[in-house]
Amino acid sequence: MKTKFILKPLLILLAFSGVSSNALAQLHSLKLDVKSINNEHITALVSFPVPVTGDLYLVMQYGGKFNYIGPGATVSTDKTPFLKNSSFAADITVLDAPSAGIAPGVYPLYQVVTPVGADPLVSANWLGGLSHIDFIINLANTVPTPTAKPVPTTTPVPMISIPTATPVPTPAPAPTATVGLTKYKSLGCSSGGCHKTDPATNTNKLLNGKTLTALKAAIVNNPNDMGYLANPKDTQFASDNDLQAIAAYLSTF
Repeated sequence: MKTKFILKPLLILLAFSGVSSNALAQLHSLKLDVKSINNEHITALVSFPVPVTGDLYLVMQYGGKFNYIGPGATVSTDKTPFLKNSSFAADITVLDAPSAGIAPGVYPLYQVVTPVGADPLVSANWLGGLSHIDFIINLANTVPTPTAKPVPTTTPVPMISIPTATPVPTPAPAPTATVGLTKYKSLGCSSGGCHKTDPATNTNKLLNGKTLTALKAAIVNNPNDMGYLANPKDTQFASDNDLQAIAAYLSTF
């Protein structure tokens, strides 16, 4: 038969839970925050600093009711003692149960010892007072889903434009004295009215023209006699290479 709770004893029970630290016997647990995800058990012990004899009651409150834990961890709303007509001393393990399957919540657990056969809801029957602890079971009992870290977007590395090297033109071979001799004759310099066939005669100061600069100056200073050499339209026009070759030839004298 289920217990019909009387309001006044229940109020007394709750009121005394606030002063449980004054109880002769002390209810305690090594772990009050219990999670089934870690395969943890709900464990409780009662410490008796002074031996006491009587009926030991364990009451857990859940579902809006007070549930008595009896021998073999049976649970009932009937006033069933956990241990009946026994002597208690030192530490006694009163609860060791798996937390798996228990709905998340806060579960108060009360302990009291009464004389043998006495009503546990009457505070005058509490030998040494009432002690109580609160189990926090399976709250925040989920494994948080790890937040995926965003994969950084790879910024494309700009291609380095390597300028194409401008090919270095192969320099023209330096004019030689042999080429200069040919140009000296073909451009009319060896005629009798100019400098004669043999430059060694130094006709008209020919040997002053042993450099390109000197030859170009002579052309500018003697336009009537040598101006044709600077005229691109003339068939005997002399380029800088031609003049350089002639200067190389004259340098051999």
